[in-house]
Amino acid sequence: MTETSVRVSRMTKRSTMRNKTLVENAIKRDGKCMLCGTTEDLSVHHIIPIADGGTDTIDNMITLCDKHHYLYHHWPKNEVFGTRKLTMRGMDKKASDGYLQYRVPYGYIMQEGNLVIDKEAAENVERVFKSYIELRSTLKVARKIELNKTSVLRVLRNPVYCGCVKWNNKVYEGMHEPIIDRAMFDVVNKVLDENRKK
Repeated sequence: MTETSVRVSRMTKRSTMRNKTLVENAIKRDGKCMLCGTTEDLSVHHIIPIADGGTDTIDNMITLCDKHHYLYHHWPKNEVFGTRKLTMRGMDKKASDGYLQYRVPYGYIMQEGNLVIDKEAAENVERVFKSYIELRSTLKVARKIELNKTSVLRVLRNPVYCGCVKWNNKVYEGMHEPIIDRAMFDVVNKVLDENRKK
């Protein structure tokens, strides 16, 4: 990648972006405009605008060339560069590349755009899965680990823990390290499905 392709463009400087390192990491992660694929004159766009409650974090950023960044902000929203179409296209691409598209789940932390295991929290996640295999009841696991049933179920159903990323009803291989293996995740979810049918 050329030096100019990682610069912080005028479009980005005029935005509410404050962390130059974060911007450069987002551009390095994506490597190109998520709409046209060019590697020249890249800038970073907030998926959910800061003004609408979005965060100034790498998981809320997609890389665009200056042309498409400009068009996004200046064309009518019902045109080809409208809000939903652009955002979903960028997020679909990031998910298919193995990047998380939602809030960082318990058991991980975000470092330079990558999910990294939080060892202490990951031990608790592993404990939830192992306890469910033993007890076969989310309520019993919740009581044992002192969590609410909804939180237990959310952990057990999240494929991020076996190294995958779920987005828009599709599951992709993730770029992050899993906390549990795929076999354990599959066994747990098979039992969950069977218990739901009872």
